[in-house]
Amino acid sequence: MREPKRMASPSRSRRQRELVVLGAALRWCWKEGKIDRLIPISLPPQPGPRQRHLNRSEAAALLAGALGWDRRGVRHRTKINRHLARFILIALYTGTRHDAILRLRWVPNTDSGWIDLVSGVMYRRALGAVDKGRRRPPVPITHRLLAHLWRWRRLTTTHVIEYAGRPINSKERRAWQTARVLAELGPDVTPHILRHTCATMLLQLGVSVYDVAGVLGASEDVIRRTYGHHAHDHLRQAVAVFSRRPPAHETPMKSVNKRGRTGKIAPNGN
Repeated sequence: MREPKRMASPSRSRRQRELVVLGAALRWCWKEGKIDRLIPISLPPQPGPRQRHLNRSEAAALLAGALGWDRRGVRHRTKINRHLARFILIALYTGTRHDAILRLRWVPNTDSGWIDLVSGVMYRRALGAVDKGRRRPPVPITHRLLAHLWRWRRLTTTHVIEYAGRPINSKERRAWQTARVLAELGPDVTPHILRHTCATMLLQLGVSVYDVAGVLGASEDVIRRTYGHHAHDHLRQAVAVFSRRPPAHETPMKSVNKRGRTGKIAPNGN
């Protein structure tokens, strides 16, 4: 007898949302007199900031793994997944979510996002779609990725990412696991980590939190709370003002030496 298919367990964030909705429903029932007492709902503790992201060498190794190369420089031609390599590049350069990338098309449509190669913009929302809680703003495409997209357009039909001429409807876990093993990365490296990597790299390169939030389609508070601890360098510009020379018209500060004499403080602090 064939075993029944096991249901996938809901994610942590989904379980927490369901508990929040349940708590709100119970409070409403108590206020309306539907139940005689208030039933408290305890929520699980919030997870800490995202600690795992890929550095440049790990991202390059994962991309090479999708093309069949391992860490030792050996090519495995039976393990080449070019559609996965396209997904990795789009995710790293745009920070778009996994499901939105798989549905991308070349022309405007009412089912998914699409790419305008002429203007170099990725539209992550379908025509006439209503944004239900998740911001999906358009994002400009970098010239490095745009060159690949023009080439992929000649190799595909309707969708940006296709396999054997057909769009990919699943997460292609087998191809991802193959590339991850060839890159010698741990099981904690999932497709969603590419979005974290994009945000972290942008912050480390000095891009403002406001601009990173616009690229990823998230709020500034989420970016600062989730990824800000990875980007210490973006604050160096703020504290660098202490190292600047004061303008000539300003009176320099005075100090008192050990003998009680006053002297001017040099710009370098000596």
